Amino acid sequence: MGKRGIVLALLIVLFCMPLFASSDRYDGAVAEIAENFASVIGKDNAVAFVAFDCESKGFTERFRSDLERNLINRDVTVVDRSNIDAIVAELEFQTSGLVDDDSAVSIGHMLGAKMIISAKAANMIGAYRVDIQLIDIESTQVKRHLIYDLKYDTNLRNIINGNSSSIGNQKFGVGVRGGMAFEFNKAHEDMVGEGLRPAEKSPKSVVPTLAAFYRVLDTLKIQLEVSFIPSNGIDIIDMEYEDEESHKFDWDISIKYSTVDIPVIVSWNFIQEPVSVDVFAGAYVSIPVSSVNMTLQEKNYDINEEASVNSTGIVFGVVGGFDAGFKLGPGSLVVDARFFYDLVPSKAKGDILGDDPQGLLYRKGLTISAGYMFEI
Repeated sequence: MGKRGIVLALLIVLFCMPLFASSDRYDGAVAEIAENFASVIGKDNAVAFVAFDCESKGFTERFRSDLERNLINRDVTVVDRSNIDAIVAELEFQTSGLVDDDSAVSIGHMLGAKMIISAKAANMIGAYRVDIQLIDIESTQVKRHLIYDLKYDTNLRNIINGNSSSIGNQKFGVGVRGGMAFEFNKAHEDMVGEGLRPAEKSPKSVVPTLAAFYRVLDTLKIQLEVSFIPSNGIDIIDMEYEDEESHKFDWDISIKYSTVDIPVIVSWNFIQEPVSVDVFAGAYVSIPVSSVNMTLQEKNYDINEEASVNSTGIVFGVVGGFDAGFKLGPGSLVVDARFFYDLVPSKAKGDILGDDPQGLLYRKGLTISAGYMFEI
């Protein structure tokens, strides 16, 4: 795949995936469920919200409370939550778990309810799915069975995380990460010539990163980062060369230099619970912040040379990957994995390279890092 193909593929993956996200919003879904259930329950029957299977305690408590309040406002008699919890505890069921239908009906009978509500909620790709049933106790018939895929917006994120509506609505966030870059660099033709290529070995490098983001939409944000990579480079091994006098040379060449990389990425959040997951793509500029140290060793004639040459210009590249956030305190512990690819080579001139800029290498590789992000 060419460089333009890589860029196009990253953009297609990033911007087409949101098309599959659901448009149902939390408040509207709760109101619609309450209206639907109220039309079946009527004013003369009592209903009990018996069981809810959901990993998010915040969502469990908020959804149950909101639905019960909506039903009460539609003149439906709702069994008091403390009574339900007492009986569920007595029967040694988990209050956050979804009991089986027979047990749910038994609990409903004990509460004096005519109908019961049981539900479950789980993360789907791009949405949070609520599956809810209204069951008639006498006939054990399911009177209503509704499924809603809730849109991941700021309100839903706050509910899942157990925050109030006034917390976590900020659009700005900052963070720091540290990790390793595993590079698979390729030497430029100026270094190795055309034809059969010598063996090439790339360095590993510790990569500290500062990041800041702005949330453009509920699930879409733009993130600016600054990463320091102290060990860019490549080792070119057993590069054979024959001069005009048929002297055969066998060179090992080592190239090392440092850069500051500045990616600008667009990130889409498609999973919120139990782990928040984003996919992202973007572009970066790589700015050399040191001279290029070159070591040349010729094995046949025992020639050793060292040189420090000047980097010329900045390098542009593309980046794509994903990150996973684990809720911890006021922010999230984040694990990030990304692939980066230079679109143009790094170049240098001076000393043994001459006055005209010579191509050194194309960088490409995988960076894995971890850190902490929080909204401000």
